[in-house]
Amino acid sequence: MGRPGGWSRPCPEVRTRAGSGQVPRRRRAALGLGLALLAAACFEPPVTEEMELTFLADGRLHVRGRTHLAGPEEAGHNRALERRLDELREAAPRGEDALGRRLAALGPDRQLSVLERRAGALIAFGHEAVVADPQAVRELFADAPLAVVWQAAGTERRLEFTPLDGSRATADQERRARHAVRQFAARVFEYAEAIDDLYAYLDTAPDRGQACFQALLGAEFEAGGEELSEEEEELVGVVSGVLESLVEVLAVPPGDAWTPDELARLVFDPFPTALTVVVEGTVLETEGFVAAGMGRYQVPGRSLWEALARLEGRWLSPDPAIAWVAEQQSAADAGEEGEDEREEELARRLAALPRSTRRPLSTNEVLQALEQELRPAPVYRLVWDAGGTIPAE
Repeated sequence: MGRPGGWSRPCPEVRTRAGSGQVPRRRRAALGLGLALLAAACFEPPVTEEMELTFLADGRLHVRGRTHLAGPEEAGHNRALERRLDELREAAPRGEDALGRRLAALGPDRQLSVLERRAGALIAFGHEAVVADPQAVRELFADAPLAVVWQAAGTERRLEFTPLDGSRATADQERRARHAVRQFAARVFEYAEAIDDLYAYLDTAPDRGQACFQALLGAEFEAGGEELSEEEEELVGVVSGVLESLVEVLAVPPGDAWTPDELARLVFDPFPTALTVVVEGTVLETEGFVAAGMGRYQVPGRSLWEALARLEGRWLSPDPAIAWVAEQQSAADAGEEGEDEREEELARRLAALPRSTRRPLSTNEVLQALEQELRPAPVYRLVWDAGGTIPAE
């Protein structure tokens, strides 16, 4: 299999030991530990917020927001994180969280709040309201660095969000976030190098792809399956180790209340929550939003991992980390079990794909690409005819 530019590199020198040159199963299973930790750290932040705005055909606005909180056991002995979660748990039942206060101030036609507890602890809460005047959407984002425009002329409706200068972060949060982004860029650079070494080896031994990917993903081999050689163990182990360093960037640091990924959102994402807009009518124009089907339009997330996912193919393809996380998310959404079987199948699919790599020239190249993906669009615009019907997506 060829590489861009027609070049290839020899595999790095590895240590050899006496014996069969094969890797015991118990050690092989540990190679995928970084990926398991990666999913736990990257995709379960301590606080997850989402909002859905539905512009009804009768002219009213339906607002629905939900916040998920980490359980008390997940905070461990991190007092700063415990304080952050406790403040939300105390405010939500009284409707004194950010969304609850804003909705109450709008004087909605009706409002509903829902609390979800586990073993007595609040782990999620939500607010829902119907507002007569859609202009209220401006008040919902009054504290965000966004200019919000709502217009209605006849049956045509227009909604615009324009990001402004500034961020939602404090000066200290911005300093720490930018340090975290630089650190993440350095880890991505190391990851690209490690994958390049692994793929260079697989160019010379294409039949070893499934074994290497399966070891990386942490799935158990079937009885009688092939073992990794010492060389393969070294290559896969380096990739796994870099992924564990990515976890350190995205996990909550000891004594802190925020993940670096959350801090990056405060700096780069002007939206205070993950946002979905639902329209009843025929969409005439859209910019910045991503269509999600059935009249639903989403604002793309501005997290470190989402930025990296959008860069897949720039330096390497396929990206096993991106593919594995997507597989885990899909399985979790569907409530599927059988983790080893899924990872074995994913390893088989990855091994069958054509591979290519281009090492980034420097950490600065990675940093610039990540920051570009973290920046919001110049404008988020939806224009639709409320007198029509929702088109098939």
